[in-house]
Amino acid sequence: MRRLPRRVAAPVTAVTLCLTLGLGAVPALGDPGGGSGGPGAYPSQDQVDRARAQARRKAQDVGAIKAQLLLANQRLEQAATRAEQASEAYNGAMWRLQQAKEQLRQARRDAARSQRTVARQRERIARLVAQSYQQGGDLNNLHAMLGADGPEGVLDQFVAFQGVSSSMDADYQRFAAAESLAEVFRRKAKHAETQRRQMADEAREAQQRAQAAAEAAQAEAGRIAAEKDQLIRELASAQHISVSLARQRQTALEEIARQRAEARARREAIAAAKAKAAAEANARAEAAARREA
Repeated sequence: MRRLPRRVAAPVTAVTLCLTLGLGAVPALGDPGGGSGGPGAYPSQDQVDRARAQARRKAQDVGAIKAQLLLANQRLEQAATRAEQASEAYNGAMWRLQQAKEQLRQARRDAARSQRTVARQRERIARLVAQSYQQGGDLNNLHAMLGADGPEGVLDQFVAFQGVSSSMDADYQRFAAAESLAEVFRRKAKHAETQRRQMADEAREAQQRAQAAAEAAQAEAGRIAAEKDQLIRELASAQHISVSLARQRQTALEEIARQRAEARARREAIAAAKAKAAAEANARAEAAARREA
């Protein structure tokens, strides 16, 4: 009996199995007719494209929402910065006002002290002139001159008609110097008063600006809080997660950003301090080198 040649058995494929079981042909990949949605059915190319487009749209939506949240945080930070700057400006204006008040008090003390010195010098001259007139017996003329021109006029006339001793001349010179100094202090006190009024006006304006900035920042914070709440809800919907989880994630991200900003600010402050110290050291070294040269 003739033996038939042995053949390698063909592997059992899906097509063979389907034909054997009478199930018909398997739809080709990408065949629009095969997207019946049954178990094991392959998605069509159109379905794949639509799924990819939908995924891209969702990713874009998530990215857009995150960008809006970032902008909202930036607006909140800017409002807080404006309020802080206005508050610092007000504090600076108040400090300048206190300085102006102290300068005014000192100027007034100096003016009062110099005025007392002038008064003492005037009284001394008046006594000397009165004593000279008493010795000369012309008191009526003295009273008339005192009432009309004061001690300065009396001394001028006395010198013109009778001469004056060197000691009286020295007293008069001291009186004139004291009067000139008192006038300087009076002008200084007047200028200090003008400065105080100006600083007071600036302080009031700075206070108004600080209050307006604080109120604006508070109102902006309320608007941004409502906006962020809506954005977080949209983000939760786009990511198919709960609002609570989305809020927790956003809070964590903002905390991380805050810590990074603080760390960056510390590094910049340290770098600035080092640069300043180095510049001061170089300046001292150059000054020392010039002195030695």
